[in-house]
Amino acid sequence: MLLKKIILSTTVAIALIIAIPTKAQAAFSDGDAVGAMLMGGYPAGGAIGVTGQSSKVPVMFGGTVRFGGGWFGIGFTADWWGFKHNFGPVGDSDAWVYLGPGGAFTVDFGSGYWFLTAGLRMPVGFSFIVKQNWEIFIEIAPTVNVIAAGNSGFYVFGARIGEGGGFYLPGFFGFGGEFGFRYWF
Repeated sequence: MLLKKIILSTTVAIALIIAIPTKAQAAFSDGDAVGAMLMGGYPAGGAIGVTGQSSKVPVMFGGTVRFGGGWFGIGFTADWWGFKHNFGPVGDSDAWVYLGPGGAFTVDFGSGYWFLTAGLRMPVGFSFIVKQNWEIFIEIAPTVNVIAAGNSGFYVFGARIGEGGGFYLPGFFGFGGEFGFRYWF
């Protein structure tokens, strides 16, 4: 089933590359995009994911899946690039920097373990539009978790609510880095 999806996605991407031979436009928020990424960070570790945007909503979305050592996790992000600046041509590509506020939601679970977070993030990224409509990007995104909950307790901005009190850093702060590509339709 996964192999069929990969083959179908690759076929569609190749057909679009041939059918639409222009470079992505300067205003990212005016288009549709889909891509893939690798993500690493604290406390989640590594993940693989998808990224994309619809021209109907000027927000970049991401979804990740991570697993290992008896646990599994998923994450979702939505970012509004409030600032975009084109540095101009760099070789055969256009170089961009972007940043803006966003939101993040994660849930991890395993044998007797679960933990979820909902927070605010600020991605800062560099983007290179290369031949036709391909974009390669690298981004860092610090995150402040508004709420975190799990079998270790309930936290608001990292402060434990209820029994015992205290502060829990993974319940307050997260840091992610992403590297990937997008195809702009």
